[in-house]
Amino acid sequence: MPVQLNIESVFQCTLFALTRAMLVLIFWLVSSTAQAFETSFKTSEAMLQGLGASANVTLTNSGQRINPYYNLYYFLDDTNQLSLKEVINKPFLRAEKGKDTNLAFGYTTDTIWIRIELYNRSEVEDWLFEVGYPVLDLVEFNLIQNGVLVEKHNVGDLIPYSHRPIEHRNFVFPLVLSRDQSVTVYLKVQSSSSVRIPINLWQLKHFMESDQQRILSQGIYFGILLIMMLYNLFIYFSIKEKAYLHYVFYVASYIVVQASVNGFIGQVLGEEPSSLLNKSTTMALSLVVLFGCSFSLSFLNLKHNHFWGYRIITSIALLGGLNFVASFFVIYSVSIKFSLLFAIIGTICITAFGLLLWIKYRLREARFFTIAWIGFLVGSLIMMLARLHLIPDNVLTENAAQMGSVFEVTLLSFALADKFSQIKGEKIKVESQAKQSLSQVNALLTETLERLQKSNQIKNDFLATVSHELRTPMNGIVASNQLLRELNLKGEAEEYLEIAYSSSDKMLALIDSMLQFVELQANQSKVRKRDIDINVLFKSLEQKAQSKITDSALLFHSHIPQDLNVEFYSDFDKVHTILLEFIDNAIKFSFSGEIHLGARISDDGRKILFFVSDNGIGIERKNQQKIFDAFYIVDSSSRRRTGGIGMGLTNAKLLSEILGGEIRVSSIFGEGSEFVFEVPLFDRAI
Repeated sequence: MPVQLNIESVFQCTLFALTRAMLVLIFWLVSSTAQAFETSFKTSEAMLQGLGASANVTLTNSGQRINPYYNLYYFLDDTNQLSLKEVINKPFLRAEKGKDTNLAFGYTTDTIWIRIELYNRSEVEDWLFEVGYPVLDLVEFNLIQNGVLVEKHNVGDLIPYSHRPIEHRNFVFPLVLSRDQSVTVYLKVQSSSSVRIPINLWQLKHFMESDQQRILSQGIYFGILLIMMLYNLFIYFSIKEKAYLHYVFYVASYIVVQASVNGFIGQVLGEEPSSLLNKSTTMALSLVVLFGCSFSLSFLNLKHNHFWGYRIITSIALLGGLNFVASFFVIYSVSIKFSLLFAIIGTICITAFGLLLWIKYRLREARFFTIAWIGFLVGSLIMMLARLHLIPDNVLTENAAQMGSVFEVTLLSFALADKFSQIKGEKIKVESQAKQSLSQVNALLTETLERLQKSNQIKNDFLATVSHELRTPMNGIVASNQLLRELNLKGEAEEYLEIAYSSSDKMLALIDSMLQFVELQANQSKVRKRDIDINVLFKSLEQKAQSKITDSALLFHSHIPQDLNVEFYSDFDKVHTILLEFIDNAIKFSFSGEIHLGARISDDGRKILFFVSDNGIGIERKNQQKIFDAFYIVDSSSRRRTGGIGMGLTNAKLLSEILGGEIRVSSIFGEGSEFVFEVPLFDRAI
């Protein structure tokens, strides 16, 4: 049997895989942190035991990496103008011993000079000197041996990658030291970002192994974010829920932030550094604020659920957007501080309102949402406080934001899935109620329709019975009037007789029209087709027309083309009735001029077209289709003069449909009208 998959099952499997990947990443980070602490501890212990008060950093084979923090010296140049020769003679300060393992100065405009004295006591000659913070604007590496400058490199995130001795996302400098050789390294650091200077000394082999692990962890991290982003983008295209799109933009912006901070954007762009690249972090962080707030507004529906929360989060989103625009014009050191400020305030406010909606208002979708933002808040605050040099800066604080973000995006996906499931459940409930209501409405409509049909049937039966009962005495009256006309009465008696004869004839016509309408409505009218001679048809119609015309100013004539076949196959009585209704209508609304009856074959040779035209009052365009409705009269004031109940053209329309024909009307108000009846031509002689 084929396996049926749905969005929920795929989503659950995806989240399960992502959760496992997240746990692997967190386990690796924790392991790396523990290993780093252990290595640093062993290195520091060895240095203290082996060197005592010595200021040298001794290179040995005892550890994979050496952190020289406890044996480095720094000097702050507040003038930013001192050269290397001038700085060498300045009083350097030794790094303070404490919980920190890296130099960090927060946001400062001073130039930082660092002095490290190295002594190689191992057999290994190839070493690497790494500064592991890739967003520094300028890092000047000076290697002095025996008082002579032997090597100098200028690198930074504003300097092309080709200037780096080793093209790496961090700043890595090669050192070749023979056994028992001593050198001094002077570093000059300037940056508009927060200044962190994590320095490590590596043997080449150990650096490659460690870097592979770091790349693997970053690959897992960015892979999780990309998968979550693409998956939720797919969900958005499937269900068009805008919260998913805001989530995608939020994760994409955060990916850019992390890629910029970790040096991957600069590594990709390589030879083309620019001020825009330097500002990529603050620009992306501003978008994180904007889309994080917009996602929260959409997901929590704050406009409906909490008015003040909606206004506050909207304001923060606008500030993030404005800061993004301002990043193009404001210096980096200013815009990044505002970006961090808005990010902290936004994260705290989003978490607070999510917690409020969860605990106080019992909003179901706020559960995963709030927990996710709490995790992100904790991780981000740890990283930001470390950047501001308010808490120790180490491997754990360095990766806290990444661990928090993985935790957040995963739980936010759970929150979206939970909301989607909730919406789906509500939709099923609404659909069930709608089906039940629709069933009730259908039952009511069925009952009403049955009543209407029964009422309509009663009406038709009544009209048929009344028409039939009226027709019988009317036939007697018409016949009696006909006999009286043969007596050749004179004077007033003759005049009264003509009035009675005309009135009874009109009354009989109305009764026939009503009876015919009832038959057509009840589908009881039968079609009796035969060969029809057009000459006979037109002669009969002309006689009827002449008997109805009483005004000498109105003329009637008919014309049959010579090339027209004289016979066609249809129902004579019904065709005669349709055309007679056209003629009768033309006589009623024409006071002078001509009424013309004609016929021709259609262009395709399959139909015969009859037309009746007049020079009467015409019909307005808005009424040209309404005249075929039952009991409709264009001008009710003309009823007294023309008579009729508005059934003639209705019956003509219904009769034409029975014959498989069609009726069209064209008219110019005030000039006249033309009615066209086309019927299939079944001439067996052709």
